[in-house]
Amino acid sequence: MRRIAILASSVWIAVFASIALFTLFWRVGYVRPHVLWGLLSLAATFVPMTWLAASALWRCVRGPCRWRAVGWLLVGATPVVWCGAYLTQLLIHAYTFTSPATTPMLIAMVWGSPMLDIETRWSCPRRTHGKYAVLIDDGHTPCPEKLIGEMDNHIRAMADLLGQPVPDNEFLWVRGFPFGITGVSLHRWALCGQRDNPGELTDLDRHEMAHSLIMALSGTNCDPPSLLAEGWAAAQSRDRDERILDLAKEHEVGHIYSLQELVSPNCYHRGGHDLPSVYRQGGPLVHYLTQRCGPATFFRLYCGVRRDSFHDDCRATLGDSWETVEEGFWKWIEIEGKSIARAQAKQPGAAPAVRVELAKSVNPADWQSLHKGCGEANKTFKRLPADAAFVLEGERVDRKIKTPGSTKRAKFEFRAIFQDKQLWIFENHGHDRVLIATPARNADLVRNDSGLFEAFEGRVNGDWDRVGVRNNASDLFACYRGNSNPAHWLPISESLWDKGIYHIERLVRPTEGKPGKWNVWLTERVAENASEDHYQLELDPGQHWWITRVVGEKKGNWRFEEGTEYQRLGDAILPVAMHSRHTDKDCEVTACWQVRPMSQIERQKLKQQIEQAAQSEPTSWLRRLLLAIVIVVPLSGAILLVLEPRSGQSQVAP
Repeated sequence: MRRIAILASSVWIAVFASIALFTLFWRVGYVRPHVLWGLLSLAATFVPMTWLAASALWRCVRGPCRWRAVGWLLVGATPVVWCGAYLTQLLIHAYTFTSPATTPMLIAMVWGSPMLDIETRWSCPRRTHGKYAVLIDDGHTPCPEKLIGEMDNHIRAMADLLGQPVPDNEFLWVRGFPFGITGVSLHRWALCGQRDNPGELTDLDRHEMAHSLIMALSGTNCDPPSLLAEGWAAAQSRDRDERILDLAKEHEVGHIYSLQELVSPNCYHRGGHDLPSVYRQGGPLVHYLTQRCGPATFFRLYCGVRRDSFHDDCRATLGDSWETVEEGFWKWIEIEGKSIARAQAKQPGAAPAVRVELAKSVNPADWQSLHKGCGEANKTFKRLPADAAFVLEGERVDRKIKTPGSTKRAKFEFRAIFQDKQLWIFENHGHDRVLIATPARNADLVRNDSGLFEAFEGRVNGDWDRVGVRNNASDLFACYRGNSNPAHWLPISESLWDKGIYHIERLVRPTEGKPGKWNVWLTERVAENASEDHYQLELDPGQHWWITRVVGEKKGNWRFEEGTEYQRLGDAILPVAMHSRHTDKDCEVTACWQVRPMSQIERQKLKQQIEQAAQSEPTSWLRRLLLAIVIVVPLSGAILLVLEPRSGQSQVAP
C-alpha cells in the first residue's frame, strides 16, 4: 500500500512540475518548446499514473484494503482529471465563442505546441519547408512547394504592412486535423485542415496565418477585442472590396451592430458562431484604421488596448474617442461602398445599374407619385412592432403534379410578443424554435431531437446586446410578411448595387378623390438580352403602401400568386391573412395563414414556455458534468482513505 501512495504522490509531483516548467517557458517567451519537452511531460505523468492504476487494480483483486487502493487511485488521478477537464473546457469555448486569453490558457497553449508536434508527426508526416513557414500535411496536398512559396509571400506582405520584421522562428502551417481540430491558431501553429486539400491558398489559410503572425509580433500579453483580432485576420483573408461592399449593404438595411456594442465588456472577447459580426465588421474596420491612421498606429492600438480601459487606450493611441472613430467609419463605409459599386458597374461584362423604362401609356407623373409614396413609407418602415402580441397559424400543401397521391400537408405556427425592445417568439415550421430578448436573457434556440436527449441548442447570454436576436426575429417575421414590401419588387431604393432593367408596362392609379389601390404591370430582366420576368402588383397606400396582391410569371412554366390582408395590431400594421400558390411543371405549393390577437393568458403561457426553453443553455450539461467529475473524484478518494483503515483493521487476521 505504501508503494501505491508513493505512486499517487508521484503523479501530483509530475503534473505540477510540468505546469511549472511550461509556465517558465511562457514567461521567457519560449512558446514553441521542442517535442522532447512534450514527451518528457507525458512520460513523467502517465508512467506513474499507469503504474498506479495497475497496482491499485491488482490490490483490488488480491486484497486486503481494496477500498483504500481505490481511494489512492482516485486521489492520484485527480490532477490528471483536473487538467483534462480544463482542456475540455477550452475546447468548448473554442467552438462556442472566443474567450479571453487568461494566463492558464496561454500556458496550456505552450504545452499544446509539443503535443501538436507529436500528433502531426503521425497524422501529417510530410513537411515542406519554406523561408518563413513549414507546410505540414498528409501528402495529398498538390504542389506543396508552390503553396509554401505563396504562404511565405503572404507572411512577408502582412509583416511589411504592419512595418514589422518577420519573426525568426518558423510558422507551422497544418493542412490536417490534429486531435480533430481545425480553424484555430495556437502561437506559431495555424491549423487549417480542409477535406478537399486545395492546391491554392484559401481564406482559411490566410486567416489563421494572419492570427499566428500578429500573435508572434505582439507577444502573449496583448488583449485586443475580437473586433480587432478577428478583423485583422478577416482583412487578410478575403477581397477588400467584397468585404466593404457587403458591409455597406448590411448597413443600409440596418443588419449591423454598433462598434460600441462590439467592444463592450460582454462582447469584447466574443467571436465565432456566437458573434459573426466581428468578422463582417472587423475586416472593413481594420482597412479603415490602417488607411486613416496608418498601419503602425493600428498595430500600436492592437497591442496596447485592454478590455477594462479600452476607450482610454483608444483615445491615447488614435487621438480620438471611439465614438468619433465609429462616426467616421460608417461615413467611410457609405462613400467607399458607392465608389466600389460604381467601379464594378464600369467593368466589362458587368450587369447594368438599375434602370427604369416607362411605356408610352404610363404617365411619368403617376410613376413619380408611386415612387415617392413607396420610398417615404419604406424609410419609416419599422422592421419589428414595438407593442403587439399575436398568434399566426397556417398550413402548407405540397403536391407533385405528375405523381398522383403525393400530396403532403404540414401545419405551422408563429407566436410572438413584442414589448418595447423586448420580444418572446415561438415558431414551429418543421422544428421548434424560440427567440427571447429581455434584460435578463437573450437567446436564439432550436430544438434538437436527433441526439441522445431532447434539448434546445443555441446561445443564451445574460446581460448582452439584443441586436442579434432582434435581427433574427426580424428575419423570421419577414418570412411571414411575405412579399408585402414594395421595395422587394419595385426599384424604390436608389442604391448603386441594385441591378436590373425594369420596364413599366402599365400603371393604374386610384380614381381621384376615392381611396383605392394602385396597380402596376412590369417586366424585369437583369441584363439586356436576359430572360424576362413578368409581374402584376396591387399596392394599398392606406396600408403603408404594402402589396396586397402580386402575380408573377417566369420562364419555365413557373407562376405564383400571393394575396395579403392587413390590420393594425398594437402600434404596427401587420399582415393578418395570406394565401399563396406557386406552380411549375413538376409541383404545386399552396399555403395560407391567419393572424389573431393573443389573450393575456396566452401571453403569460408563452413567456413561461420560452423562459423554460432558454434554461437549457448549450453545452451546459457538459459543463455541469465536468464540474461534477472534478469534485467527485478527489472527494470520493479522500472518503475512501478515511473509511478504509477501520474496515481494514477489522479484517486483519489474529
